[in-house]
Amino acid sequence: MDRENIAHDIYDQYGDIGSRKEYDFSRAWIYLYKHKYEEAKNMTDNIIIKLKDEGNLLPLGKYYFLKGIIYLQSKEYQNAITAFLKALDYPESYPHYYLLSAALDNDIYLLLSQSYYELGDMISAKEWIEKAYQLNSWEP
Repeated sequence: MDRENIAHDIYDQYGDIGSRKEYDFSRAWIYLYKHKYEEAKNMTDNIIIKLKDEGNLLPLGKYYFLKGIIYLQSKEYQNAITAFLKALDYPESYPHYYLLSAALDNDIYLLLSQSYYELGDMISAKEWIEKAYQLNSWEP
């Protein structure tokens, strides 16, 4: 295969996001930050289904975490809560939503608190922020 054909193949596969060899997880984040929420949701849902079908449950937490972020950004707060709660069922392998490095449950607790706050449920918002504080009090 010559270089021109290789370039065409790369463009056909990745041209919509401008990246070569992006994994679906990264592509879903790209769609999120481009405010293409439906594409991000669909991609994340497809990954979750594929992982479940394969019996590969360990990485599901990071995909539910991403799904929660997508819902939070698209102002679907109840769906965000559901996704974040599912993420907590799996080992802490999800990224920080602002760094893409490993996060802890207290990050999800803060996002749950924010979601409840946006729904006007101040009691639940306070409960989740207190849980986050108990895990990481931010004290030296």
